[in-house]
Amino acid sequence: MTDSLNASVVPPPLPALLTSAAEVDAWLASCGFFHMELTLDRIRHCLTALGLDVSHAPTVQVVGTNGKGSTACFLAHIAAAQGLQVGLFTSPHLLHPRERMVLVDDFGLEPIPAESWVDAANAVLQTPTGPSLTYFERTLAMALWWFREEEVDLIVLEAGLGGGGDATTAAPREMLLVAPIGLDHADVIGPSLSAIAADKARAVPKNGLVLAVPQDPRAIFRLERVAAARKAQLFEVRMPRGFDPDFGFYPLPDPLAGEGPAPLTLGLPGPHQTINARLAMAAWLVLASRHDWPLDAAASREGLTRTWLPGRLQHAPAVPGRYPAMLLDAAHNAPALAILEQALARPTRGFRRPEHLVFTCLKDKDLSAMTPLLARIVPGRCIVPELPGSSRSLPAAEVVARLRPAFGDRIQAGGSLADVLAGMASPGAPISTAPVLCCGSLYLLAEFFKLAPHLLGPWQADP
Repeated sequence: MTDSLNASVVPPPLPALLTSAAEVDAWLASCGFFHMELTLDRIRHCLTALGLDVSHAPTVQVVGTNGKGSTACFLAHIAAAQGLQVGLFTSPHLLHPRERMVLVDDFGLEPIPAESWVDAANAVLQTPTGPSLTYFERTLAMALWWFREEEVDLIVLEAGLGGGGDATTAAPREMLLVAPIGLDHADVIGPSLSAIAADKARAVPKNGLVLAVPQDPRAIFRLERVAAARKAQLFEVRMPRGFDPDFGFYPLPDPLAGEGPAPLTLGLPGPHQTINARLAMAAWLVLASRHDWPLDAAASREGLTRTWLPGRLQHAPAVPGRYPAMLLDAAHNAPALAILEQALARPTRGFRRPEHLVFTCLKDKDLSAMTPLLARIVPGRCIVPELPGSSRSLPAAEVVARLRPAFGDRIQAGGSLADVLAGMASPGAPISTAPVLCCGSLYLLAEFFKLAPHLLGPWQADP
């Protein structure tokens, strides 16, 4: 009997250690890139086993429907310009999952190196729940482990999907930033704006601080109710008077700017980025005050101008025979397309308004709400390529059929993105100096970056 009992409590053997970055990539892929289970039990057990259930650096979580990635990057670059080393976690990646975890400091931005990638994966794999984590949970745990090893001063986490069930909510956080909330992923987190806002409000940290941009009253109501129940402070961050939404100029808050600050051009183009920058700047003011960090006006302005993310109104020069001049944007839902339409109504920074469109989207998107926006954004053709290897993507023929009432004979299905763009850049194609807009899905942008990985800039992970 004793031997039997002892045998029953012997822990299972630990998984074999991973020995290369390629093995880590395969380990991540083995659990399914799109597999989701919106519960915090597994990731909490993993973080506890790694000693990451307690804070090793001030941590800020960013939730929202659109703009959360930009907000997270603005905050990371503001802090880095002040001399801090920042661990930044974003998703999804475009070419390699190492893009999800980067260090940002005054010298720039660097994805996790291959050696640390292997060490972080093995640390997570050896925890009791490590083998059962989802793709997103694995990469988050790896990022937090690496940030602790690097002894970063600040951690900024962009939520993946929702709020209450998102794995980033399992991390100890002192501040929550709420970017604009709109209708998206309704089949997963809620069928209405109120339901979606309620889910994101579940990320409010107990006794923490919440900064939110102006929201729909239904969203603010949900945030206020949860913040009160959890004894968290909630503040709405409003735009200062006099900012120019057409050109993306952002006057710094008075505590930093002194008398009469000159407007600056943000590193991320588009009038909507002023809202994201304002939220990040407000967060920095609070963090700096709490932790006795610098509040240098010139450094903050430098951080705002340095901030850059691939696929945010990004211009790609033409490469004859491969692709025409492109305008790449991550807009992938109706609220984001409405923002894109406003940004393109008065294009700046030396590029023209796009004439043609390359578009596709995932099955969970509200294509009926996106259709009139797409038809207004471009006057020319719309070509819908196939997205390879994605069970979540709508077939090109279905997208064409659903968009045809708005586009008429201006729309057609294509093959791969590479073939579509090569045809548009061929010697016999109609000549146009206007760029081709590519939007609708980050996975569509990922296909483009396979053709031009150098356009990822500092986000490109080294081999």
